[in-house]
Amino acid sequence: RSSDLTTRIWDPVTGDPVATRASADSVYCAALASAGDGRLLVATADGGNAARVWDAGTGGLLTQLTGHADTVESAAWATTRDGRLRLATGSTDGTARIWDPDTGEALTVLTTPGPVLTIAWVALDDGTLLLATTGSGGTAGIWDPGTGGLVTSITGPDWARSAAWASDAAGRLLVATGRADGTARVWDAATGE
Repeated sequence: RSSDLTTRIWDPVTGDPVATRASADSVYCAALASAGDGRLLVATADGGNAARVWDAGTGGLLTQLTGHADTVESAAWATTRDGRLRLATGSTDGTARIWDPDTGEALTVLTTPGPVLTIAWVALDDGTLLLATTGSGGTAGIWDPGTGGLVTSITGPDWARSAAWASDAAGRLLVATGRADGTARVWDAATGE
């Protein structure tokens, strides 16, 4: 989060900012993606109920994504099998939404038991996308964004504030969650154990 009302893109070699975008409120999240035409896109959420997609090179607003009923806490990009970009957003309104960033259309709405604080995509070997959501009460979910169906429910103590995907040596799909109780846990994505 940034409370200086800006989103910045940094050069990782020099440590210098290469683009800065002003915001009307604190910036809750930012996520980068490369468009098919080579442009760098940044998605931001700045304390309101919407997310925005910007052209990182020009600073121009491309799309405003509205539909959440409360603060957008997280954003993450994915690419479909056929090369189309999708943006997922998570909100304290208890939903995650999958967007077409070109049209601003919400393609799928996932309803969770509580606030969605973090989201993370994974692409399986066959190109299928799955989305992990984490939130309050220790709940996390693994979703099929195409159908909107919950694939696996994960329950643990306290608030889950982060999520990341990996596979182990046996090829088992895993989700790691970071929690407000100071622990990180690794879960079997198929069983929720």
